[in-house]
Amino acid sequence: MRAETETSRRSERAVGRWRRPALGAPACALVLALGWLAWPAAAPAVTDAAGRPAEQARAAAPFQLLRAEAGGTYRPLEPIATELHITANGPIARSRLRQTFAELPAGTGDLLLRLAAPAHLEVDSITVRSGEQLIKTRVALRRLPPPAGDAARVQSFGLPALAPGQKVSIEIGYGEELRFLDGAFVLEAPAWAAHYDHLAASIDAGLPIAEVTSRSHEVKVIADGTSAVYVVPQRPRPGAATGLHLAWRADTGRSARFGVFTETKDGFDHVLLTVMPPSEPRGTAEDALRHARQLLFILDARAGMDGKTLRQIGAQVLAALGRLGTSDSFNLVAAGQGTRQLFEYASAVNGDTLSAARTFLAGLAPDGETAPLRVLARVARELAPSSFRQIVVVGDLGEDEETLAELRAAQGGNRLFFVAVGAASPLPALARTARLTRGQLGLAAEAPDLPRTLEQMLRRIERPILVDILARWPEDLAADAFPHPVPDLYADAPVAVAARLQGSAGPGAMVEITGSMPGRFWRGLVGLDQGRAARGIAKRWAHERLDALTLAEAEGFSAEVREQVSSDTALRYGLISDYTSLVSETPSR
Repeated sequence: MRAETETSRRSERAVGRWRRPALGAPACALVLALGWLAWPAAAPAVTDAAGRPAEQARAAAPFQLLRAEAGGTYRPLEPIATELHITANGPIARSRLRQTFAELPAGTGDLLLRLAAPAHLEVDSITVRSGEQLIKTRVALRRLPPPAGDAARVQSFGLPALAPGQKVSIEIGYGEELRFLDGAFVLEAPAWAAHYDHLAASIDAGLPIAEVTSRSHEVKVIADGTSAVYVVPQRPRPGAATGLHLAWRADTGRSARFGVFTETKDGFDHVLLTVMPPSEPRGTAEDALRHARQLLFILDARAGMDGKTLRQIGAQVLAALGRLGTSDSFNLVAAGQGTRQLFEYASAVNGDTLSAARTFLAGLAPDGETAPLRVLARVARELAPSSFRQIVVVGDLGEDEETLAELRAAQGGNRLFFVAVGAASPLPALARTARLTRGQLGLAAEAPDLPRTLEQMLRRIERPILVDILARWPEDLAADAFPHPVPDLYADAPVAVAARLQGSAGPGAMVEITGSMPGRFWRGLVGLDQGRAARGIAKRWAHERLDALTLAEAEGFSAEVREQVSSDTALRYGLISDYTSLVSETPSR
């Protein structure tokens, strides 16, 4: 998800190789009504079976098929069967949901298919079948600006009157990036229905799977003798939340290990390389597994900050300092009434320095107008170069592209982590700066959400395992790989690199991975011919490419070229983006 000048040059060259697909609808297709509706303001009224307003059902159900009633209202139809099959490969998953509805009575009017999937799921295909009638979706160029807010979550597809006396079957395909929490991949499927008639998951971590657990269901696990398992959720657990929760751990042992997945699309081989953190500690000392950290906080303490929120941020910072190791060091800086700095230089962790930090944080109060990014730029100029320093900036980071460009140009081994209020911050520039410095961006919807977002960030980055990672692909394959640079590997976050190859990886083709582990250089070789075939790998690469193109804008990347290459990529790989959306059509027979 990173993009440098070289990425821009590759993308501009790619325009000469790719032609934009024809934009008009095919003659054999009838494009149906499709709208992105803010629910309920722009949508028809919904009633329950007794004709009463169905407010609760409307708010809770992620998927509904609605039938037009007299008076302009719509009534939800209940499915008679629901099936969900999930295929997880490494850090990504593809799912297929199928719901069947009873035969439609004569006189049934138009139907409305309403989809309000959670934000982390990307629905990219919908198929409706009723007897011989077939309606499918495709990705096309967007005719209207992308929706914002709640409207971005809700898709409403208007369907024509279907033939009565036929069952209706709707199949939805969607993808997602899996969470990695406490050493396990985690998948949580929404409650598509109150009851599943068939529910199963095929899981391949690319490495042997040590265990599979579920908070929502009892599970039956069937191993195939390799790195894959087939999971059949059984009875829901008493008191469990509606929906599906699965978690699985890969057995990586005491060293970082690799999972490799491949997919061929449009004549190109696509590869997803996953670097997994160790699952077992090396020795008894936890510090033996991680780099010494120099942790620097820059906190927004300006007049606009809420005093309660600032105290909560201070509590999270103090808790993080208490988790530092004996080889770590830290410093605190407050931006507001000028610049207040705890120590002249980063200091080792001990009782005296932690006591000083507690006093410093307790004394913070909203005051002044000195912007945190300006303070960061000044502090960064005064810091000596370091092979590994984490700088965490928290607050309303505002528009300051010039300062961010300066920080990108003078990285100096600093990893920049931003915990920002989303509505007020220059998100593309912050994301680019974080990625190019091997840092991360955490977003809080509002200022009171900053403490929790900060806690999640600090927990995620407190155990670095492998840093300064480089991936060297065979020169004859001309790999177009993202992200660049490769992020650091932490104990609670595997690293994934997606590449599209210009040639086919023959027997013996290897990727060399190098990096720095505590006290030593690390090198690993990955055989591309050992990759496991999987769906969704090409889409993952395309997603990474789109993100890189978005972040490249800060480097003077031509807006026209960026739009053309981005829309070409989204159309070719069937992705929803700023330039493309999902439309429905009926193919000719």
